[in-house]
Amino acid sequence: MASSASPTFDASLASSVADVRTKVGFDKKFLLATGLVLLLHLLLSLWFYQLFLTRAQLVTKVIEHFAGIELPVFALYSDAVFHQWSILLSASMQPLFAVAVLLTASLPFIFRRELRWAEFDATGRLKVAITVLSVVLTWQLVTYDYNLFLDQAHYVDRALVLCLALLVWKHPGFVPLLLVAALTMLSSIRYPFEWLSITDRRLLIDTLILFTSCCAIRVGIGRGWIPRPVRLKPLTLFLFLLLCLIGASYFATAVKKIWISPYGWDWFWEGKLGLHTAFCVSRGWLTVLSAEQRMEVVRWVTAVQVPFLFAALLIEIGGLFTVVRRRLSMWLLLSMISLHLGIFAVSGILFWKWIAVDIVAIGLLYRLTSAESAEIFQGRRMVAVAIILISPFCFRPVMLGWFDTPLHNHLQLEAVGESGEVYTIDKGAMDPYDMFFQFNRFVFLVDQPLMVVGHSVRDYDVAESILNAGPDGVEQLCQEQGINHFDAEKCRVFDQFIGTYFANLNRYGGKPLTFGPASPFHHIYGWSHGQKFIGQEPVRSVRVRFIQEYYDGEQNVPLFNEIVRDVPIEPQPAGDQQAVEVEPNLLSHLQ
Repeated sequence: MASSASPTFDASLASSVADVRTKVGFDKKFLLATGLVLLLHLLLSLWFYQLFLTRAQLVTKVIEHFAGIELPVFALYSDAVFHQWSILLSASMQPLFAVAVLLTASLPFIFRRELRWAEFDATGRLKVAITVLSVVLTWQLVTYDYNLFLDQAHYVDRALVLCLALLVWKHPGFVPLLLVAALTMLSSIRYPFEWLSITDRRLLIDTLILFTSCCAIRVGIGRGWIPRPVRLKPLTLFLFLLLCLIGASYFATAVKKIWISPYGWDWFWEGKLGLHTAFCVSRGWLTVLSAEQRMEVVRWVTAVQVPFLFAALLIEIGGLFTVVRRRLSMWLLLSMISLHLGIFAVSGILFWKWIAVDIVAIGLLYRLTSAESAEIFQGRRMVAVAIILISPFCFRPVMLGWFDTPLHNHLQLEAVGESGEVYTIDKGAMDPYDMFFQFNRFVFLVDQPLMVVGHSVRDYDVAESILNAGPDGVEQLCQEQGINHFDAEKCRVFDQFIGTYFANLNRYGGKPLTFGPASPFHHIYGWSHGQKFIGQEPVRSVRVRFIQEYYDGEQNVPLFNEIVRDVPIEPQPAGDQQAVEVEPNLLSHLQ
């Protein structure tokens, strides 16, 4: 005789299933909304970065790589735009760029009623957070020094970007327009070398792109195109995904360090943080100290490097648990900020834009009500962990990881005045191109094989071979296994850049526009040794000195210190700047 299940048992089973679904966040409407935001974030990232930062040049290179065909050089707008009095207005005169801007601005304008701040958060917390991040993004773009290479101040562009950042306070629909303007201005710094590191800005820009994606989903929910999650408001949806984005950005760096380690623990157990500090000291960090005091700092960092690196790795792994409990999230964010401050102390590298995002997230968490906190953390933990684990496919975070070596090198700029006096040039003074010089991306001037560019490698075996070679055998190792990065065409572009930059500096008798203390923090701090050039006299030539050293545990042993380039500075009449011709093979991938 067949027996049927009792109603009590069925109700108990259904209740148990519901409890399990709640604990793991199995809410179909929530998963749908979250998945759509992640998909849209990926698409918008490609849209903003590839169109407005690289001018679609990387798209051409990708097609050439996979299709095996050579395409004509293509860009959303020409290089000549950068030399005009307004980059944004001049680029808008070119059809492809104008169409891209109109497409970006059309949807926020059409759905402007659904995108009012009151629809997101009536208390104004999200409004303050996004406006603050918008101002942080534009701070450097408004206050960078006069561009002596382009011979333009771009006052109109600065004013437009600042206005857009302030208009974000009025309406969130201005965020995508701000991204367009900011990335277009940043593209001018990629020119003429077709290189720009956005690692220090990446988390900040991705946060604003994530907010734009949430705005689009908010429109879909408001129009009934997307089912409304029962326990999720626009504010809590954004903060939930922002915590996932922050966690993924740190967790990805931990994964990278573990991945490059043969046994998983080599990065922190055999990591050589002291070698990193030795390199930073060589390129100009802690110049306020004497040479002996700087070496003492290096030895102290070497003594505490294992616990420091282990703590750093634990903090980065902690990114996987940023959406577990509110208090834990706040403590993790504070530890991430302390990590950045520790990195700054030993290297002079300051991720202040990442710190700004962390502080904004802490502020939003602190102001959450109990009900809002439950919407984010109750039953969402497993979903958050899953998002962070698949972040390389949706957030595409920067994965930082390398092995420091005792061998390090850098290039130093020197100005020869009309009197014959030689001055050293601070790389930070080359604003807005300071990052290019701080990262030593002009190593193509050096016509000799090198084992490292800077101080690090990503291959454990190579790092060990450099360490085992010692200062006496490393030069032979460079000859046998090193790579020669010399490129005559890039040297020509470099000569034209330096010639134009300093000819204009001579003509003006200094930079026509600087903001001094009002300028934002640098990403990399470092000052040149010796007598610094501060405009004492006109520059007759600019020399590039290549310096290579090996830290033997006590001091930096000199290996190479010679002039590798000498660029004469010829007088250049006003208005004679022209676009630099860059060969197609110089178009490099965005770092």
